[in-house]
Amino acid sequence: MTDYGFVQSKSDFCLFTLHDSGKSVKMVVYIHVDDGHCGYVNDEDWDHFFGALSEKFPTKDLGPLDNLTKVQIADLPGGGCRMHQANSINTVLSDLGMTDCNSVATPTGFV
Repeated sequence: MTDYGFVQSKSDFCLFTLHDSGKSVKMVVYIHVDDGHCGYVNDEDWDHFFGALSEKFPTKDLGPLDNLTKVQIADLPGGGCRMHQANSINTVLSDLGMTDCNSVATPTGFV
């Protein structure tokens, strides 16, 4: 990864970032064993990176990420993404027999 200009994180050795000349992040790659996830600014950078990676390793582009360690990820129309754990929360509520319970707002003074 570093041969392609990526910088390895000092706090998480599986995380790599690629910066443009202005030091803005243009790609983030997380690789663990035989699985990886990538966030990028433009398709051209992705195509170049994925092509280079595919020359060295057998790879598959599985499309947009929609679930990562029980966190659902959804693209927003104007850009960005929404991350939530609704499925995990509903599973826990179901397991505890609490699916019919009413929600209550938490007073801000107790948070």
